[in-house]
Amino acid sequence: MFKAIEICKPGAKFSQIGAEIEDYAHDQGFAVNHEFGGHGIAHELHLAPLVHHYREKNGTRAEMRPGMAFTIEPILMMSGKYGYVQWEDGWTMHAPGVPSCQWEHIILITEDGYEILTLREGEVSPFAGN
Repeated sequence: MFKAIEICKPGAKFSQIGAEIEDYAHDQGFAVNHEFGGHGIAHELHLAPLVHHYREKNGTRAEMRPGMAFTIEPILMMSGKYGYVQWEDGWTMHAPGVPSCQWEHIILITEDGYEILTLREGEVSPFAGN
């Protein structure tokens, strides 16, 4: 996720997010979920753009612009072979037998880069300074 956040700036293509996440995840031996993605944030939740967390064959040409806010929230999985079960709460999904994790941040595109709106106190990118 942080590798993808670091490429965010005006003019960057949203398709670059998925390429960064998938390359890093695969290098670490993980699969990336293709069914769920990030999304725009504004006066409602889950707005456009859909932010894919994997490399798209025909990736969107949409570019980031100052003032845009969206989530990056990849799900990394221990296997690329999985199926989903939805809990009775009508919201929670899980992939039985396939350990996975998900993390999310909201990104605001600024005039010269990005701001992470959801950083917790003391939280920093594990790649800061690299």
